[in-house]
Amino acid sequence: MRGITSWAWLGVLILVLGCPTEDPDFNNGDDDDATGDDDTGDDDDTGDDDTGDDDTGDDDTGDDDDSGPDGFTEGDPIETVHVADTQVGFWEWVDAALLDDGTPVVVGVSGFGVLDPDDHDVIFEQHMDRSFRVAADGDKIAVATREGAVKLFDLTNRTQPVPLGEYDAPGYHEDVAFDGDRVLVGWHDSGGVMLDASGNPLANLPGDDVFAVGLSGDRAVLTDDQDLVLYDVSQLPQFQELDRIDMSANGRDIDFDGDRIAVGLGGQGAAVFEVDGDSLVELGRVEPPGTALSVALDGDYLWIGGWEIVGLAWIGPDGPLMLGNEPPESSAMGLAAGDGVATVADWYFVTTMERGDMVAGSELVLPERLYFTGDPLDPLTLTVHNGGAFPLSVELEPPDSYAFDQTELDIAPGGFAYLLVTPDPYAPPESLEWTSNDPDEPSGTVELKPGSASLGTPHDDFTLEGFTWPDTTLTNHTLFEQQGKVVFLAYWANF
Repeated sequence: MRGITSWAWLGVLILVLGCPTEDPDFNNGDDDDATGDDDTGDDDDTGDDDTGDDDTGDDDTGDDDDSGPDGFTEGDPIETVHVADTQVGFWEWVDAALLDDGTPVVVGVSGFGVLDPDDHDVIFEQHMDRSFRVAADGDKIAVATREGAVKLFDLTNRTQPVPLGEYDAPGYHEDVAFDGDRVLVGWHDSGGVMLDASGNPLANLPGDDVFAVGLSGDRAVLTDDQDLVLYDVSQLPQFQELDRIDMSANGRDIDFDGDRIAVGLGGQGAAVFEVDGDSLVELGRVEPPGTALSVALDGDYLWIGGWEIVGLAWIGPDGPLMLGNEPPESSAMGLAAGDGVATVADWYFVTTMERGDMVAGSELVLPERLYFTGDPLDPLTLTVHNGGAFPLSVELEPPDSYAFDQTELDIAPGGFAYLLVTPDPYAPPESLEWTSNDPDEPSGTVELKPGSASLGTPHDDFTLEGFTWPDTTLTNHTLFEQQGKVVFLAYWANF
């Protein structure tokens, strides 16, 4: 279970002020047939407290089937086996990749690090530009720095990287893929930039907003705004667009194994597609808690780095099915996986997790706290979700000052229950205790917190650097100057 996370917010706060409420032919990259603005905004559906109205609805508790999916054993599908702390002065890991022998490589604020494939501790760190994405093939890696160059290294000697070259161009780039002797980079309005293993440009796959990319053999895939696009890249510098499918969501990460494509869709979960000849076929989607920042295929399994959770799905004949999730040590920003083991770029840590073989469980998802407001206090709806593949049973022990319309829940896989919570008019802060059959969360509490008496009163003034849209020039602004305007505070805006 992973509920609301109390973040020690890092980085600079950005204050945004005054916000208003065909037949494909081979070509050299001059086609431009998709539009859309860069949506790098707040897709973070992190399961925040459901403090909406008192619509308790009908519980989606499913049928009376007490069994899980065929062939699966009930248990905890994910186990954390190691947490590696970083060396002095190195932190904020945000992505991971695996060399061919399973050696993990992670990137972060000061460059990249290499881990021992056996004990999973960091054995080498290369200090360089701030790095956001990494891809690997054989003993080589490609490191994306977003604002600077894409840098290529040979890691045959794991502690003595050899630079192979780099590529830089105007604008910002995001995701990177590496296969054989070619690299593909998502370069926003410059499209998908194809490079050789020394950083020399080979071609530009067109796009208005290319973010996530994948590369396998003579096929390339990329997200262009909300489209997923499949290319034939067998005859570079010429290429051919084979298929394009509307995902109705912006892709943030891709993993492509040649047959299947997994796409992280931010707050919209993750989608799995199949390459059928020259066509894309969607197999289905899953929506675990959190924000799907990173995805990794692992045979018939899909790992999802969801910021506040690491999720695991099974890709079966009916599409992907969530099996369960595991909380990271800090924040699951990126991950890579193979042979049942996932390496998680976990902000201050690098966390190693293992999956069970055909193991699934129930998965309790509910907030860590509820905030009540009003004078006297108003009722709230508590949402309880089963994010696993087996039925979930939950028993609640409410405190005397808070009345619950249900205290015993049986929720089918993927189902929800909605509980009306009615506090006494001036109830004190208390805790709701619960027990469940979730394999790794048998008990816990939800804090029930009346709102502060200061709610509805003016906030103390403060000053932050920010901008007024559409002018993005940064200047200092005070809160009091913005009275009557919409003010948006962006945390971790780089992600």
